[in-house]
Amino acid sequence: MAQLIRRDYRPGPASFTELPFVADVKVAPRKKRRSFWNVPKTDDYGHANDVGRQYAADFLQYIKDNPFWVGSNIIGTFVADMAAHPRGTDMHGYEVGFWAALEVILYRAISRENHWDVLQAAQDRSDTIKAARDAESATEGTTA
Repeated sequence: MAQLIRRDYRPGPASFTELPFVADVKVAPRKKRRSFWNVPKTDDYGHANDVGRQYAADFLQYIKDNPFWVGSNIIGTFVADMAAHPRGTDMHGYEVGFWAALEVILYRAISRENHWDVLQAAQDRSDTIKAARDAESATEGTTA
């Protein structure tokens, strides 16, 4: 059984490139793009699955150490870049390991806390921020 490596990320903001699967990759002679799913090529699905679980553990520790990224949809950038890798290949093992590990953590978290209350609090905070922005915009419109 593979042993996970425990890592810590300096409290922030730590660069996303500190995660082992995030890298700035060359896309043209003088141009780089940040890839949020930059995994090594493999022909070993089982190994990729193990590494995917490690990547999930790394990501979870990263957001634990850098909580201001929580709610920023960083997982959406992972998904977008994962889509570039074809399913049905051994490379898919990275994704399966990653998501399976996150499912375990999600289940454990919602078993301990009422997820409806947590998400309602997040929605209430978002509504408060939006109302303040709307009020500010309305004030700026009357003073112009």
